[in-house]
Amino acid sequence: MKNLLVCIFCFAAVSVAAEELASASRWNTSVKPYKFELQGELVRTLNEYRDSVNLSGISLEKSRQIRAETERLRLLLRSRGYYQASIESEWPEGEARPDYQIILGDRFTISSIELEGNFQPVDDKWQTLKVGDDLSATDVVSQQTKLKSYIEDQACYYNINVSHKVVLDEAQRSGALTLVAYVADPAEFGTVSFTGEDEDKQSFLLRSSGIKPGQCYKASSVDSAVISLLDVGLYSRVKPTSIRTADGNVDVNFRLTKKKKRTLSASIGWETEAGPIAGAGWLHRDLFSSAQSLELELSVQETNQTASATVIIPSFFDRRNRLNWENTVEHDTSDYETYTLSSTTTLERQASSTSYYEYGIGFSQENENVDGDWDNYHQIRLPLLYRYDTVEDPFDPETGYRLSFELEPVWDIDDNFTPFLLTGIGVQTFYELDPRLTIANRVKWSSLWYGDYFGSTQENIPESEWLTAGGSTSIRGYAYESIELAEKYEADDDDAGDIAGATQRWISNNELRFRLSESWGLVTFFDVGSVSEEINPLNQDIWYAGAGAGIRFYTSFTPIRLDVAFPLNPRDEDESFIVYVSLGQAF
Repeated sequence: MKNLLVCIFCFAAVSVAAEELASASRWNTSVKPYKFELQGELVRTLNEYRDSVNLSGISLEKSRQIRAETERLRLLLRSRGYYQASIESEWPEGEARPDYQIILGDRFTISSIELEGNFQPVDDKWQTLKVGDDLSATDVVSQQTKLKSYIEDQACYYNINVSHKVVLDEAQRSGALTLVAYVADPAEFGTVSFTGEDEDKQSFLLRSSGIKPGQCYKASSVDSAVISLLDVGLYSRVKPTSIRTADGNVDVNFRLTKKKKRTLSASIGWETEAGPIAGAGWLHRDLFSSAQSLELELSVQETNQTASATVIIPSFFDRRNRLNWENTVEHDTSDYETYTLSSTTTLERQASSTSYYEYGIGFSQENENVDGDWDNYHQIRLPLLYRYDTVEDPFDPETGYRLSFELEPVWDIDDNFTPFLLTGIGVQTFYELDPRLTIANRVKWSSLWYGDYFGSTQENIPESEWLTAGGSTSIRGYAYESIELAEKYEADDDDAGDIAGATQRWISNNELRFRLSESWGLVTFFDVGSVSEEINPLNQDIWYAGAGAGIRFYTSFTPIRLDVAFPLNPRDEDESFIVYVSLGQAF
């Protein structure tokens, strides 16, 4: 027993004493000829292995570590088509990590593509690879997935099995690719049922799932139904079960785990640009027994008090639609005193995995006290939005891009429905330079259009509609909406008064995001923008720029960001720096 205790103590001491393996970097992993993206993949492979060893607490000898890492590097290189790459390693004396020198050699290509099995395509729309392409495992798996999707689109089969095999020709530095596709058991959807929910919701859930009995069976339709049912907002878990019956149909059952119908919330916090804030909310998730939700919210700050009531109807005539009716009352004294009442109904439609539409109609009443006199505005609004989005993680994007187009005609009810127009065009790009390094960019052009063509004057436009800049999602380093038109001027119309803001706004945000670990990251940023009456960005009189750095703490849901920004074109009223704390990336 004494010896056993001694052995346990010795093992614990060895585990504690085991030194963590130092992270790999590009400096320790050379690639010839140089391939930036491939080098990043190799570094990530090394770090994933070292992280797993560090978590286990095992102490490795240097020779064993090099053997294990060399094998992992070789597997990655072969999967990218470098079957004859050479890997040399050395561990410099006094250094915490080994160095690797990789000579890639020729990359293997695809010499032929054949299709075997009992399914024959009617055209070549399934084919993404061609003879002469690089023999990359990623591309081959993507081709395999594309073929399976093609088969699903062409026919109804319960069993679809797609695989591949490659025969290498070392002398020719090429590989013959054969895709193998076997299909069996043609099927349609039979009964679709839902367990864990009341009987009166079955028709609503069937519509929300998007599956109809008698419809061609596709496994992807079941996956899509799970996402749609979760989007309803009533369920924390959706588990599907598919069974092929004797008549050849496929019955599907969805087991649903409900959320609580009602939620009461309260919060106390602090916002960078508004100071202390207190809030309260109440949510009913199933108001009329078809997942219609009612959310009441109250927010109180020193310069802003807002109350809102929002009704949301999911699966509005179609599972891809959601109807929102938002009603807001707001009092604001941050710049000048305003009372605003608005009611807007919008229809959101997720047309595809990348395309999103939003359109609606709204009414707003705004009372403004800018120069000691109250001005009253009553408006009808038609907000329109289209967004094309290839980003996978909306809260922490690393790759992909977004395009957005906004159009909002506004009519002044008090002046014979005289119109003006708000527009916006935006582009966001995210490029992964390295598994831990991402470049993020955003450019947006916003405009306010009025004048003779519309028959409107500046008197038809509330102070709050003129374009401004500055703030945590605009040009960091400047106070919220503190950047206005550089020079106000007297309008030709003597009754019109002073121009209060700009009609054109250009904003560019640029970030370099570096992931330090699973939980922490660093960001450096540079923002620049202008507000004026000049459309051409090359003809702007004044550009405002801000720069700074920040840290990110990554949670399971969204990053928490803290940024410190400095104005590069400071005015007398500007602070020397501003600190921003918020949820999610800046864009």
